[in-house]
Amino acid sequence: MLKKYLNKILSLTKIKNTIIPLIAEDEALKILNFNNKDNLTVEKVIERANKYIENNNPYRGGSFYIQNKIYYSKLRLLPICNNYEDYILKMEKRKNNKQINKNKNNKIENELKKINQTLNKNI
Repeated sequence: MLKKYLNKILSLTKIKNTIIPLIAEDEALKILNFNNKDNLTVEKVIERANKYIENNNPYRGGSFYIQNKIYYSKLRLLPICNNYEDYILKMEKRKNNKQINKNKNNKIENELKKINQTLNKNI
């Protein structure tokens, strides 16, 4: 019985292969101080969430609970942003570029190691 209930909850929260946090959209909008979802952009949501998370730092008298509410609000609002798909594509390109650069750096390091080994053998 419990297994069926948990599966039902999980199936309700899965959208676009992403598990959306169990927070209402209107609550997330209020937490991040947005009036409506019509002009939401990824940049605005991330910027405001990061600002609020920093302002609620527990080491400076803030609340970890509030930080979590802000974080989950950000996760809830990101998929409904106007430019979310563009943002995802941009992040995937950035990740691929980092991987390409890492591979190039590894090749350069391997070449340098070979040169050093050759030089050490000749000495």
